[in-house]
Parts: sequence; structure tokens; C-alpha cells
Amino acid sequence: MDDLKMLGDLGRHLDEEPPAALVRQRQRLVEAAQGRPSRRRLAGFGRSRPVLGLAVLGTAVAIGIPAVLMSGWGEVTRPLTGGPTVNVAKSAPSILSDTAPRPDQFLFVETRQQYEACNLAKPVCRLDPASMRRVWLSVDGTRDGRIDQKVAGMPMSATVPGCRNGVRTQIVPEKKDRSSGRKIKVTEHCTPDPVDRSRLPGDAEGMRKHLYGQSDGGRSRAELMFKAAGDVVRESYVPAKVRKALFTATRRIPGVTLNPKAVDPAGRHGVGLRFTSPYDGIRTEYFFDPKNYQYLGVREVTTKALPDMGKRKGEVFGSAAVWRMVAVDRVGQVPG
Repeated sequence: MDDLKMLGDLGRHLDEEPPAALVRQRQRLVEAAQGRPSRRRLAGFGRSRPVLGLAVLGTAVAIGIPAVLMSGWGEVTRPLTGGPTVNVAKSAPSILSDTAPRPDQFLFVETRQQYEACNLAKPVCRLDPASMRRVWLSVDGTRDGRIDQKVAGMPMSATVPGCRNGVRTQIVPEKKDRSSGRKIKVTEHCTPDPVDRSRLPGDAEGMRKHLYGQSDGGRSRAELMFKAAGDVVRESYVPAKVRKALFTATRRIPGVTLNPKAVDPAGRHGVGLRFTSPYDGIRTEYFFDPKNYQYLGVREVTTKALPDMGKRKGEVFGSAAVWRMVAVDRVGQVPG
């Protein structure tokens, strides 16, 4: 079948009024495709990056869209043999020191994640089994990184293209040049997306202004500011001063509540910052180490019954717990 026709049919289908159960999944797919931050990563819980290979593929698989249509950016390889074993101890994660990584290094982050999958034909969501997500992200944003994770139970790997000299090269894995047989590469203008957050404000008011500036459009300003706070800390190097400023500024967002006796998805005790969306009643909670404000993970829970999605009040939508975060010298390097 012609791919363009399939995409057209898919677009007409999505333009129809979707079941309530798929509104949330559809929003993630659109936001990921446009490269905008989203709640997406309950299918990944990481920052939005130019990788449709996994960002969109995970959502596409979850809602029943043919994966081949959605793997347009970032080379995807499947299946990935083997894979890390989920084994998260109930202790503090292994976190790199407050010495900033070098610009030419990569931030290796290992996260235990669990997220919901929804079927297009049957709008009932369920939690997939917990699995490990591993990322190698360029510290200065100019080098190609990689994401390894499971999508709908299938091990996957995708390249995170770096931005060099204002240009990012994307690979379209399902398309090949007819004459050479090589995979098609496309380029786009870009700005490097560094994972080193040292340049962000180190005071609460400055951080509040930063979060405000990252929360334009869509839902309520408070909800978007809270989401922007998660985008700062997830899979990023955040020095101590910036972490404290972020925690303080996030706590002051209207509607955010403090949970002083929080327990994260790995069973570690810490403090939590919660926000319940007035849009869908989903409560998101970020977990932090109370001693140094190190980000530990996130959990999303329903605060009311969502019968159209097959969800009862109090059910978990998704969760993630940071296990390791270390600076390494090359993609694929796993700390001992």
C-alpha cells in the first residue's frame, strides 16, 4: 500500500471525534511529532528530543497505529537483542557528582519505567511490564546519542541526532534511495539541545520566570509550568544550586502541593511535588531527595474514575525511577 495514502487515511481517521480514552494518547502523538514537550513520556519519561523513532513509535504502537509510518526521524533498529535486567534496589540512585561533565561527553541515564498502552479498537489502557530505558545524550547537544528501551514489550534502539553547525541530520529508516539502496538522510536547521543545565537560573524567582516562559499555549499556565519543571530535570545534568531553585519555584506554582513523606516508584523515601490536572484529573508527582533536591522519578495516578479508559480511581498511569546517571565518554558505554 502507498505510504502517503496510508498517512492520508490515518489523518482522516484522527480527525474524527476520538473516544475519550484516546484523547490523551492522540495529544502525545501530535506533540511528539511536532517536537514539542509533552506528557509523552509516560512512554519514556524523558525530555522531548528529535527522535520520532522512539518518541512517536512508542505512542503509535500504544494506540495501534502501524509503526512503520511513525519511525521517521532518528534511525530505529529492531529488535535489539538482550537488554538490561530490571533490578532497582531500594536505595539512593547512582548519580554523578556536582562536577559538570565535559561538553564532549555523554550523559548516561538508566531509568526503570512503566507506562500505559492503549488499543485503538478497544479504548482500554493497561500498564505494560516495567522495563529499563537507557539513554546516552550529548552533553553539549552536538553529537549523536542513543536511546534503548522497550516499546510495547519489544526492545528498540534509536539514534538521537546531534545539532552541528546549526544543522541536524535525520535518517528515514523505512525509505531507501532507489539507485544506491542507501537509507535516505534529511537535514533540518536546529539549535543544540544540551543536557547540561548549568546555565539555568540558580534562584527561585529566575527559575519561575524560566518555567513561565516555557509554558505558553495549551492547558492552564500552572499545569504547563509544572510540566516544564519535569522537562528541566529529566535526563539532564542539573547542578545543586539550580536543583534547589527549581524545587522552590515548582513548589510555589499554584495548585502544587508538597508530600513530605513520599515514596518513589523504586521504594525510596523522599519528598514529592504534586499537581492534579484539571483537564483529566491525572495527578503527577515528582520525587526528590530531601537532602540535595536530586530528581528521583515520577508517577501519574488517576484521582477519579475514567470509565472510558477502563481506569478506576487511584490507578497508576505510569511511573519512572532514575537508577543511574553518569557522564561517559562514548555512546553505548555502560558504567561498571
